[in-house]
Amino acid sequence: MSSLIGKRMRFLLVLLTVALLPACPAPAAQNCTLADFAGEWYWFVLGAYDEYTETADAKFTLTGNGTMIAGAQGTFNNYPATYLTAELTITPEGYVGGTLECDQVIWHIVRAAMDQAKTEITGTAWGYKSAVIFRMVRVSGEPAQIPGAPAQ
Repeated sequence: MSSLIGKRMRFLLVLLTVALLPACPAPAAQNCTLADFAGEWYWFVLGAYDEYTETADAKFTLTGNGTMIAGAQGTFNNYPATYLTAELTITPEGYVGGTLECDQVIWHIVRAAMDQAKTEITGTAWGYKSAVIFRMVRVSGEPAQIPGAPAQ
């Protein structure tokens, strides 16, 4: 029975990933740099493997070189967690890589992308025991103008 639940959870994870990743930018539609990370971000994680479920959330500040200002508080599996480091990279097209760490786990980004407004990052990562989907949402800082959109 547990293997059936595990298969269903993995299928759900794949389905959610496929549903979330269309928000990824089309190549050449972006002009991203490390400076696009600068500011405050919300971080949300969901993953599952067999009976194990992985969740996390936090609010932290990233610098303009893709690193985290350490010490942000959040949760990991509903327990308090201190967020320690991030070492993120980004391509000009908006594809994101790197790692993000709290005191209980290091997430290794597998595939992720920043949206054209540079206000959200959606992707997949390897977590504590399983693959996870994650979303980062900008809290502060000025989002970039979407190419071709009317000026605000």
